[in-house]
Amino acid sequence: MWLEKLVRPEVLSSKSYSSARMENQNLDLILLDANESPEPPYGEQGSRLNRYPDPQPEGLKRRLCEIYGVERNQLLMTRGIDEGIDLLIRSFCRPGLDAIAYAPPTYSYYKVAASFNAVKSIEIPQCSGFSLDLKALCEVTSVKLIFICRPNNPTGSMPSLEDLKVLCTSRSEDSLVVVDEAYIEFCDEDSATSLLADCPNLVIMRTLSKAYGLAGIRIGSLIASEEIIKLLKKVLPPYPIPTICATKALEVLSPVGMFYLKRRLETNKVERALLFQRLMSSPRIERVFPSQANFLLFTSPHSKQIYRELKESGLVVRDRSDDVPNSLRVSIGRSQDNELFLAALQIKSSDLESTQRRGSKSRKTNETEVFCEVLFDSQKGNLISTGILFFDHMLEQLAAHSGISLSLNALGDVGVDVHHTVEDVAIVLGEALKEALGNKRGIERYGFLLSMDESQTNLSLDLSGRAAIVFDCSFPSERVGDFPTEMISHFFESLSASLGAGIHIKTVGKNAHHMAESIFKAFGRSLKQAVEINESRKKAEQLPSTKGLL
Repeated sequence: MWLEKLVRPEVLSSKSYSSARMENQNLDLILLDANESPEPPYGEQGSRLNRYPDPQPEGLKRRLCEIYGVERNQLLMTRGIDEGIDLLIRSFCRPGLDAIAYAPPTYSYYKVAASFNAVKSIEIPQCSGFSLDLKALCEVTSVKLIFICRPNNPTGSMPSLEDLKVLCTSRSEDSLVVVDEAYIEFCDEDSATSLLADCPNLVIMRTLSKAYGLAGIRIGSLIASEEIIKLLKKVLPPYPIPTICATKALEVLSPVGMFYLKRRLETNKVERALLFQRLMSSPRIERVFPSQANFLLFTSPHSKQIYRELKESGLVVRDRSDDVPNSLRVSIGRSQDNELFLAALQIKSSDLESTQRRGSKSRKTNETEVFCEVLFDSQKGNLISTGILFFDHMLEQLAAHSGISLSLNALGDVGVDVHHTVEDVAIVLGEALKEALGNKRGIERYGFLLSMDESQTNLSLDLSGRAAIVFDCSFPSERVGDFPTEMISHFFESLSASLGAGIHIKTVGKNAHHMAESIFKAFGRSLKQAVEINESRKKAEQLPSTKGLL
């Protein structure tokens, strides 16, 4: 078999580490096998931190397989991609005899890990424009592993799936093709996992460190055929994934967490495009390379000076001049971080960049999990899902008539009752609006209005920082579809409290649906008026209050 010829003979002949725990997965047994403490540490009573973790935590593994679209026997979790790189080299490359190949400029740890294992590194430099030298990669001899970064770090370029398939096919008997997809979530291209069925010598590396924001817990994955995964398990240390890390990862990978990720990735693309445009406008910048990742590489004859200036301004970027002459790599940060970066380079930000107001909040209880992001002064669009169709419809009206961009996702015990979900959505929405308002300087503060068909709502709003609610409305029915009309008053009570706003609502009408819709539309219109910036007041940095405090 080709794989048996490729793997190190020591790995092929060895047995995987085994323990009594691995052979007995029943947690109800009395565990006296692993010389652990019989009691958890101080302050962790009831936890299982005194016990060794599952070598491949089943819940997390199942979730990762769902997200990556692979089978359970095709995935192996590691302590970040870096351990995966080292694991592959130790499993397939004999010290002092074998070699790897890689395509610089690229991630430097491929070469570093090889050198630590006394394995030679063969460089196949990228072509102009940072494309792979496919012919040279296909023809290079005496290499066990070929590392390809996709999207590539530091250039942001994107090797095609077609080229990867050609490379895998040409190396089908003598090399594994290892595709590092640490940044794949930031681009619009498909993962190389789509090639697994046709390319048995393909290995894909994924991580939770980048897009998922979990660099601190170090969880990566190797994805390959079942035969390759079985061999790698022999070399993997017995308990690589700490219990706390697996638990935290599962929290982040929840449906609400994935909704949050989707919005973060959209924001990253917008910020990346803005940063690209502004860098291109600077006379000090020679070239900015297009990127499919969460960073930009740019060159300047003044790169060393720019690096020093940025550092003096409290900003750290990466000097990549050893790989690409006169180059710096900047990660896409938060919008305020990007503006500080541009300001340090004496690049003027656009009006949209400098005035956009954003608020992002989340809340998790035993009954609900809610994420909400609002953007004032934005045409980004709305994405709303609470599991309550009529409530979604009302929130869409609120967002559309307020002119905000609203991202809101909630999971709750709606099978029991809608109460908890409606209440917690109101709390998180209010907190996000409050954050987006910032110091409130320059805002109009007050809002009024609205009629709809036979219904009419008089609604006044005061962004005073003080919660107050008056709700005067008698609905002609107790429900609109499956939605209890009593929850409308409760929603605005909770919203008033978390936003810190005075809200007065009086509604008359004959149709409960129209009455509810007029209320949410009226609040949206009032909010639009209240958060509008008065340019003269903004210029003077005035608060709309004689007290000088809101």
